[in-house]
Formats: sequence, structure tokens, C-alpha cells
Amino acid sequence: MRVISAVILAVFLIMPARAAVLFVYDHDDGATLTDPMGAGTVGTEFAVVRALQALGHQVTTSTVLPADLTPYEGVFVLTAWSTG
Repeated sequence: MRVISAVILAVFLIMPARAAVLFVYDHDDGATLTDPMGAGTVGTEFAVVRALQALGHQVTTSTVLPADLTPYEGVFVLTAWSTG
């Protein structure tokens, strides 16, 4: 029984994660900041979108929340940022 459980666990852990279709709602009234990585002046959503895309996810960004969110598997709502 332990061998079967170990095999099932190994197969589960080896399976690659599937990329998700995500929506980023940029609701920060157009706030911008200087990107410390050198991309210039960017929107506050820039780093989140860049990280999600680097993980292989398909990301749609908008300042308007759509009435229908069913096409998306996840929604990120970005409302503000603070320096401390």
C-alpha cells in the first residue's frame, strides 16, 4: 500500500502545472512608480503582471472590471501601493 501511495504522490508532484487564464484589475486611479529593475515609469500593476507572465500564465489587464469574469480562472484586484 505504501508503494502505491508513493507512486501516486510521485506522479502527482511530477505533473507540470497548467497555465491559468488570469485577469488583473488595475484599480489604482492610474498610479505610477519608477521600476527599480530599470523599466522606467510603470503602472503599479507592472511587477505583478510580469511575474504572472514569467510563470507562464495568460494575463489580461484592464482598468475596467468586466461584467463577466467567467472566462478567467483567477482575478487579481490591485487597488493601491504605499512606500511605508
